[in-house]
Amino acid sequence: MQIRCIKDKIETSSCLNEDNNFYVEIGKDYFVQAIQRYNNLLYFSIYEENDETYPMWHDSELFEIIDATPSKYWKSSFGKIAYEKIDNGTMIGFSEWVDNPIIYEKLLDDDEVALLLFYKYKKLIEKENILLFCSEFYQNPNIKEVGINLGDNWIMCPNCGEAYEIIKEKGTIECINLACKLKFNNPCAKEFIRKNKGQKVDSFFKIREI
Repeated sequence: MQIRCIKDKIETSSCLNEDNNFYVEIGKDYFVQAIQRYNNLLYFSIYEENDETYPMWHDSELFEIIDATPSKYWKSSFGKIAYEKIDNGTMIGFSEWVDNPIIYEKLLDDDEVALLLFYKYKKLIEKENILLFCSEFYQNPNIKEVGINLGDNWIMCPNCGEAYEIIKEKGTIECINLACKLKFNNPCAKEFIRKNKGQKVDSFFKIREI
């Protein structure tokens, strides 16, 4: 799930941020680490900066949703959420956090186990969103199969030979043949990672030398 900051102040004080200070940048996109709902208010957990050691809770009205796709690592819980001030509510996040909300307090105390756990899911969620972005606009570097370009917006499945016209140049395509349904890269789409020889993607649009 990805959100974009549309404002950095709110009119009323949040129950999770009483001083109403938000260190977010208008126009910047953020990956959502967890969601919680309390007293009919919705909050997103995000890393304000990529190198932060722990995520912070922010009022949802500061953002617009760019991609509502939930993380495959999330689960939900009712009646308890990840903040010591609140003893009821709803939370969606990775299982270790949802099952044991107090782990967030350990994270703030620089507990080594908590730090490693949150860092692990931060990287997993980043990778997950990068691949989702790739599949929408670019070829997916984890998919080896590439369709055959027949010209005039027609492509052929490299597995079953089914040919069909494409209207939108999505990065990855699923074969329309129900007996095949192979997922393959669109030969008309741009390559995202393969053109960056000797490099790897560390986070969203951030490439570093190996």
